Amino acid sequence: MVRQGPRYWLRRFLTFASNLDRPALLDLALKTAIDAVQARAGRLSARPAPDEPLVEELRDGSLAGIEDVVYQAERAALDARGLGESESDGTWVVCVPLIPLEPSGRTHGLITVPRSGKPFSRTMIERCCVRSPPRRRWRSRTSISTSR
Repeated sequence: MVRQGPRYWLRRFLTFASNLDRPALLDLALKTAIDAVQARAGRLSARPAPDEPLVEELRDGSLAGIEDVVYQAERAALDARGLGESESDGTWVVCVPLIPLEPSGRTHGLITVPRSGKPFSRTMIERCCVRSPPRRRWRSRTSISTSR
């Protein structure tokens, strides 16, 4: 059996403590992704309603100066309906779509995290993502409803 560290138990406690409160769960999802891949910042975008465009809900840290590479990773994730990655001048960005709710496959959110110095390893990315066996697509471990 794998021994779980203090961060694991803290996240578990915070999940229960949030009592399924949407803003708290979104914050927990973003901070978990940032921590899992040792990123320096991140943002979570979601749709306020299924027919509306994605809007930034949360940001942790600064994305100043890397907006273009963040946008490229997010666009790649939306186009591929899966994991999106980009790199520019030693900054790597990975973007993971949240589980699509609509039959059309539109994602209801994105978690995007940048990192400087070295690229993300597959192991790091898999810490906060899993493959969906039936469709072989990346999805976040966190399934969060966008209803308010």
